[in-house]
Amino acid sequence: MEKKTEQKKGMIERILPSCMLVLGILSASKVFGSYYYGWTKTLSNDPAFLHCLDYLGHTVQLLTYLVYGYFVKQDRKYMIDGFRGKPSRNLRNLLLGAAGGLLMIGICIFAAVQSGTLVLHPVRDGNILLFLFAVVCVFIQSSTEELEARGYLQGKLNAEGLPFWAVVLAVGVFFSFSHAGNTGIGFLPYLNIFLIGSLFAITVKITGSVWFACGAHTAWNFAQDFLFGLPDSGHPAVFSAFSTEVKSGGFFFDPVFGIEGSVMATLVTIAALVIAYLIGKKIKGDAFLKECASGEGKKN
Repeated sequence: MEKKTEQKKGMIERILPSCMLVLGILSASKVFGSYYYGWTKTLSNDPAFLHCLDYLGHTVQLLTYLVYGYFVKQDRKYMIDGFRGKPSRNLRNLLLGAAGGLLMIGICIFAAVQSGTLVLHPVRDGNILLFLFAVVCVFIQSSTEELEARGYLQGKLNAEGLPFWAVVLAVGVFFSFSHAGNTGIGFLPYLNIFLIGSLFAITVKITGSVWFACGAHTAWNFAQDFLFGLPDSGHPAVFSAFSTEVKSGGFFFDPVFGIEGSVMATLVTIAALVIAYLIGKKIKGDAFLKECASGEGKKN
């Protein structure tokens, strides 16, 4: 019993410092970001353009990590390793991830429309250039969050020699609670963000790259906000390809938090986790289950 307690303490002691460090970097970027958001309000009165700039604000967070990596060389590799690889392979993972993210959100939206929860109305006066700018902004936002959670934190915890299940749990919990200040956050949003964070962590293990997760994360956020005009983790949309009328909330949709606060999103993400496991098993064989259940992460 004492030995098990020591092992648990050792695991927690290895997880907490890395999580606290990432939380510190995130908090610092929030302070710097407040100046950015104040500055952007002076640039334009166009709500749609300012909405894009809100996503682009994650550039401040990205720069904070780059500055940290510049001065703390031993941690620099955790930010870089997940983005390395052949450009063609990285692009393939990015596009496959985007397709997966669109499929997942598409299933959720389709179910909500079929149930009568949502009604879609096309918007005919959209600005194509602004939509393209939005893609870039959302990609920067999503990829920065992936660098933070699935790149840096997951890589650092792997280097601690933790079992992969513990790495997934820690990264998922951190990713979930990084949304704690969002409007409408509650049990289901926390659970769903944890599940999708765990899914992205598993895709990193399967592909050896963060690019798949970047693509899926970008597609999911862009589709919610700029395609269907729905809240993205509690942040309301400003302009979109469809004007979506919300008839009711509940199983298929949370009127405040959006799709991510629904039971439907829970079921879709669990199904995606099962599919990810089956793909990992097909690629890596039976050893994949052992690695996920009890195998230790790579020690650097």
